[in-house]
Amino acid sequence: SFLSPVLAFISRAKDEAIPPEEYRRWWETHEGSLTPDERELHRELCAIYEAYQELLLREGMVDFGDLILRTVELFQRHPGLLSEYHERFPYVLADEFQDTSRAELRLVTLLAGHGNVTVVGDDDQAIYGFRGVPWDNLLAFLRAFPQSKVVVLTQNFRSTQKILDCAMRLIRQNAYRLEALSIRGEIPQAITKELHSAFGEGSPPLHRHFPTVSEEAEYVAQKIKELHSQGVPYREIAVLYRNRYRPEPYLRALSEAGIPWVLVGGYRAGLFDQEEIKLILSFLRALADPRDDQSLYHLLGSPIYRLNGEELAELTALSQRTHRPLRALLAEAVEKGELSAEGLATAKRALEDLQACEELARSSPTGQVLYHFLVERTGYLSRLAQEISPRSRRALEHIAAFFEEVIRRFEEVARYDRVPWFVRYVEELRELGWNPMVGEAEPGVDAVQVMTFHQAKGREFEAVFLTGLVEDFFPGRRQRPTFSLPQDLVLEDLPPDVAHLEEQRRLFYVGMTRAKRYLFLLSSDDYRLPGEEPRRRPAKISRFVVEALGEEALGPRAPETPPLFRITRAAKAPEPVLPEKSPGSLQLSFRQVDDWLTCPLKYKYVHVLRVPIRLHPTVILGNAVHQAIQAYHLAKRQGRSLPLSEVIAVFDRAWRSEAFLSAAHEEELHRYGEEALQNFYAFEEAEGSRPTFVEQYFAFEENGVKVIGYWDRVDRRRDGALIIDYKTSEAKVESADRRVQESLQMAIYALAFERTFGERPKELQLRFLTPEVVVGRAEPSDRLLKGAWEAIMEAAEGIRREDFAPKPSYSACRPCAYRTICPAALPV
Repeated sequence: SFLSPVLAFISRAKDEAIPPEEYRRWWETHEGSLTPDERELHRELCAIYEAYQELLLREGMVDFGDLILRTVELFQRHPGLLSEYHERFPYVLADEFQDTSRAELRLVTLLAGHGNVTVVGDDDQAIYGFRGVPWDNLLAFLRAFPQSKVVVLTQNFRSTQKILDCAMRLIRQNAYRLEALSIRGEIPQAITKELHSAFGEGSPPLHRHFPTVSEEAEYVAQKIKELHSQGVPYREIAVLYRNRYRPEPYLRALSEAGIPWVLVGGYRAGLFDQEEIKLILSFLRALADPRDDQSLYHLLGSPIYRLNGEELAELTALSQRTHRPLRALLAEAVEKGELSAEGLATAKRALEDLQACEELARSSPTGQVLYHFLVERTGYLSRLAQEISPRSRRALEHIAAFFEEVIRRFEEVARYDRVPWFVRYVEELRELGWNPMVGEAEPGVDAVQVMTFHQAKGREFEAVFLTGLVEDFFPGRRQRPTFSLPQDLVLEDLPPDVAHLEEQRRLFYVGMTRAKRYLFLLSSDDYRLPGEEPRRRPAKISRFVVEALGEEALGPRAPETPPLFRITRAAKAPEPVLPEKSPGSLQLSFRQVDDWLTCPLKYKYVHVLRVPIRLHPTVILGNAVHQAIQAYHLAKRQGRSLPLSEVIAVFDRAWRSEAFLSAAHEEELHRYGEEALQNFYAFEEAEGSRPTFVEQYFAFEENGVKVIGYWDRVDRRRDGALIIDYKTSEAKVESADRRVQESLQMAIYALAFERTFGERPKELQLRFLTPEVVVGRAEPSDRLLKGAWEAIMEAAEGIRREDFAPKPSYSACRPCAYRTICPAALPV
């Protein structure tokens, strides 16, 4: 794709703090010294960069790079504004400084013009050069602030000494570390990194070499079994792999050994590569283009329909011979009764489903059409939700992610949300290389963590297996970008090949230092990327293994596995083992507590399986009103007055035209929301108080339960704190106080305030906005807070023992979005 490298080029320019006008000045200055090809290339890139910025400006948007670059430009053009921020922030602290871009370095130096600045970082962990992050920002900081005092932390509270010694032996091969520069006198600061473990000598890292990657993977599984039998939890074991190589051999070996694992998102099998997502896309493509035979073929043969393979093959062959659409031939076969009885019923059902969804797709957004197909027409989601297997659970997680990350994103940017435009949007995303990663570990599961070296940064484990440690994999070959910035615009001191090798060595160092007690370095003769031919000669053990351990410590080559046993590996992959929840900390919000208390099966659908639901009109109303109220209070908190017209404008921007029964129904609810905001605005303006907190996050932990949430609004008054929440529902004056007293949400909010600030709020308020503002009040009593904690613990205990039995009742089933797939739902 052309777009992906162009966007990467623009992103790198912004990371280097190079706006389009600076790039154009460079091009105009150097035009005469460039070759014709270089001149044309930079002219085109410059024009694209400028057009891209103009498009963002016209649409009222910024990208991630702009967030820093625009701020830097603002401070450079307005010194008075920068001075205000110097007064506002007399001290500046920047963490993980080795991961900052040049633009972020520039921002820190601007904010720290007064000199009161501390940066925290480790130059040996600068591993994001492939993202345009320079290796030497800590060095650049020392040059910008030459009088800086350097404090080196040498006491290590993670790894044992023998692991640290090997890691330091490796990293000292890098000639441009701060320690090396200090020893050579190239910087004035004295820097000595001699790490000392707080946990004694420990066992040395172990290296093993194998004939094949499959045997390497089996060794990993065997050692994990041994460690687990010695008391090491699965969640304290990590298997790290290079991101150029898929981790399937290790996942397969773990599954064969009955070891639970979770794959932290990061390899090429992203969301669009999952079978259930391919199925969804085939359905949507078949809707968008009735002549898309390939998509229809995939859909008909999928688990949704399972049309007889022989009959499907015959129809496909006939379609290719006669150049007629597969769908037309299928309809003809149904009409003439030319299929088996089972095939006839399946084909008829598929055609009826497609026709019904086509009718709906003419006037409904993509999400509604897909939900109708998966839930109401085919029952596919219901079948997945009722299966108890790792595959069905992961399939539901992937489908939920598709709704949340792809369909929701399209809804936010699309001017016209219909299936054909969505299909085109997905194809454009894929051309850009956007493919959301899947497999992030659910907090608290006891399972081996499988991830890339980069993803391991910042984590620690009792035992770590470093895999794929051969030349060409580690260090990997330098990936040259399609388009590069001119060298004299980029402040890069090292030759690219040297910089790449040193970064690869830092990445290896990071992998080694993730281990607390056990470290295994593994390599094999035969690694192949998908589609590659077998190697002509055995792979060479990575130079980094030798640098870390020394030649004498390299492990012996394991004997080759008999041929018959190797053949059995071609069998179908075993079913993954479902990870168990560990008894560690459980994180709960009010919504999770309330869902479990209402119906444990509902909790499972929402928070465990994450089954997608049809968006309800009242949810759209509530979200839009909530965003408008939040905007009003944020402005008021900053001492600004937001006019009613702007409050309504925020409401309109947050409004989503979907899920309504009709245009009249949408108009009625929209008008209802406007009236609620008019009532709110009049009441708040008359009251005149300024909030202390708006949409403020809270978290407290007790008895292994972490309770999280957000206060809509908190006012600090002389007589105590007031917690306020807003509701679009109606309330009578005589019942408003009782509704506050019975609100579990408000009781949890009060409990959180007491745990966070050590004082109990003075009052709780619910403000009902229609048909006029009605205020319910309650004082948070001991009984109220005690009841809230008991409710939290009841839900936590039930969730920990995985009690998800349904609790059907009229009040629970009637409003439940899952009643169409729930086997226990009462008729309403």
